[in-house]
Formats: sequence, structure tokens, C-alpha cells
Amino acid sequence: MHAAAISHDGMTLATVGMNFGQFELWSMVDGSFEQGLGMGHRVDAAAFMPDDRKIAAIAEGQAELIDVQSGAIQLLPAYVNNSASLIAVSPDGRRVGVPDATDNINLLCVSDAKSP
Repeated sequence: MHAAAISHDGMTLATVGMNFGQFELWSMVDGSFEQGLGMGHRVDAAAFMPDDRKIAAIAEGQAELIDVQSGAIQLLPAYVNNSASLIAVSPDGRRVGVPDATDNINLLCVSDAKSP
């Protein structure tokens, strides 16, 4: 497994395994598979946004927001360390912290964090 994240409501587990970057969403209630989100590239870190409608991820040196329902990807404007395995989201969902190529943390502003 490359990455895992638990939703803030505790109902969903998102995992990224060996299926070349496919997020798999699982029910935390009964362990059943809910859906897959095909990314098509390696994902190294993931965290749910506070409203649980998007997942912040680091994928092949790029910070992204993935819509849990549609799978749509919003690229965030930052170069990320290719070996980064962490991502952090502020409690209000307006900032995402990612390491850059020199292992400094960049705080990225997420525009309209509550939109679908």
C-alpha cells in the first residue's frame, strides 16, 4: 500500500495500493468496497479535506485535489518533492502543506475549498 486516509466522519477509508494509483474507497462500518477512483499514476500521500468531499494527494511530484464523487482532479500550483510521502490539510481546508524539493514545507492556498 502506498497511501491511506480516513475521512473526518470516520465512515470511509481511502487506500492506494498496487493498482497503479487507483484510490479504493472502503466502508469503515462493514469493510465493504464502495468505489474506485482511477488516477492513472502513482500516489504517495493522501489526506481527506475537512468536508470529506475531496482528497488532497501527492502524485508523482504534483499536489492534487481529487473529488471523491466524480474523480475530477484539480492540480495545485506547487512542485513537490518526488519522494514525498506526507501531506497535511488545515482544519478549515483552506491550506495544504506539502514538502518541496529541498524538504521545506510549502503551504498552498486552496481556492474555494468547499466547492464540489
